[in-house]
Amino acid sequence: MDGPAADDGYMRTSESLQRHRGLVVGAAALAPLAACGVIVPFRDSVANTNAALVLILLVVAAAATGIRSADIVAALSSVLWFDVVTEDDD
Repeated sequence: MDGPAADDGYMRTSESLQRHRGLVVGAAALAPLAACGVIVPFRDSVANTNAALVLILLVVAAAATGIRSADIVAALSSVLWFDVVTEDDD
């Protein structure tokens, strides 16, 4: 069976996403930075779990594109920037 109904075990991505693969991966790297930039001023009133949930949402969004490298980059970027959000000012 050929066409969109064929199930070969691979996630399908749109041609537009594949054409702009570098842009998608770059956005996946920068989205956690932007989210943490918004969270940092409110670090005292935002629980770490809420910050982690926001970052997880960004990783899931990157994974939903079907571009595996975007998912990996988003996860690594989230790990790095989560440390900035949770660091103490002592």
